[in-house]
Amino acid sequence: MTATRRQGAPPPEPKAPAHLVDAQELAKRLATKTDSMTEKLVAVERHLTRLGLGTTAWLDISGPEDEQNEGTSIGFTKIGGTWKLAVVSGPYSYGEITGDIVPLLKASKHLRLRAAKKIEALVVKLVAEAAKQLEDIEAADAQLDNVLRGLPPLEPEPDAGDFGEYGTPEKYPF
Repeated sequence: MTATRRQGAPPPEPKAPAHLVDAQELAKRLATKTDSMTEKLVAVERHLTRLGLGTTAWLDISGPEDEQNEGTSIGFTKIGGTWKLAVVSGPYSYGEITGDIVPLLKASKHLRLRAAKKIEALVVKLVAEAAKQLEDIEAADAQLDNVLRGLPPLEPEPDAGDFGEYGTPEKYPF
């Protein structure tokens, strides 16, 4: 016996195969979690920027998905005058990865995921780099103090209001 449709009734909705229904739900969950991960990367970037360490650090996150003699690093660096989480991928040259530095938040989902898995290690490295930089600056500052102590004193500079032989701005010839 075959099923018949009443005259004027809309045709039945076609049923999507179960794997497509599963894929639709998977796509929704994937988009939600990707957005959440990206929002957290934005928050980390803001925190690092507001810390004001003024220090760059890079962490190699190369893996089996990279081509032979190529690698990927994540970092915190200045891009166009603004501190950003960043990623660079490309061939190695003299032990360093060469390639375009891209803001992490503009990188592919795949690279953001790889970076997110290593962000804690990057933060630890960044703080260690800043501490090392502070030690270096303190040592350089002490050396400069020693140099300055060995130099003869300078004559005092004229005041900003001292116009030399002309005396006052009114008598200045220009």
